[in-house]
Amino acid sequence: MKQTISILSELSRLLSSLILQLWTSARNEFFIACVVGAILAGLFWWLTHYIALNFNRRYSSYPQYYFFCGSAATVTFCCTLLFFAFRFTGNVAERIVTSWETALETDTEWSDETFRKAYEAVYELRDAAGKRLEDFTGKPHPDSGDEVLIPTHHEESKLLAAQVYAQEAVKHFTVHHPLLSKILRVHTKETAQAIYRDIKQFFSRSQEAGKKNYPVMEAVRLAKNVMRQSMIGQIPRVMLISRSVLVLLFLLVQGIILSLLIRSALADIKVR
Repeated sequence: MKQTISILSELSRLLSSLILQLWTSARNEFFIACVVGAILAGLFWWLTHYIALNFNRRYSSYPQYYFFCGSAATVTFCCTLLFFAFRFTGNVAERIVTSWETALETDTEWSDETFRKAYEAVYELRDAAGKRLEDFTGKPHPDSGDEVLIPTHHEESKLLAAQVYAQEAVKHFTVHHPLLSKILRVHTKETAQAIYRDIKQFFSRSQEAGKKNYPVMEAVRLAKNVMRQSMIGQIPRVMLISRSVLVLLFLLVQGIILSLLIRSALADIKVR
């Protein structure tokens, strides 16, 4: 239930952002969308009026008549605006991903927790003989409050640290943006591979090896880049699916409105 509410909340923010982007980025197209929407809204008002009078000629004198006609027209106008606005899906999605990265830069609690998980994961690594893979001498647990280094001299350690960073970054994005994460198909594997390559490059520099920890925020930056690259390739698919779903929802809602209108008009005849 909580996730459903989060998805609906994000959906409303996403749709409003799309319309705002249409207004700010393509003012002429926005006005064209409004004109087209008004024409279609007027057409559906007339269609609703025509159907109502065919079932009950006195129905136009009741408040319900105006409610159903107004609903049909409003739904038509809003869906028309969204149909035009879906062209900016990529722009809005990229802005959301960038805002997420910016928010994480100040989230020290998440950064500390992610570092602790990476430390504990590497600490538990064992070699074939069952001995601890890395030497943690002089490297106490992060909860000690001391400055701590995660030893990553072995490839397994680097890969595991990358996987932890990727999992936590993707998990954070999924929790805060459940709808967009499904749309963009955010996966841990691609993110972990990008972070792993960057970790290897980071520690290949002699001045960094054994002296610094791999920056957690660097992992977040790479996660954002992976999402952006994934997003660029998916925008045509997302636009097609979004517009198709919008049309289907539009027809469904209009069908419900007309069904309720006909039922109400017939019910009035039976009462009389």
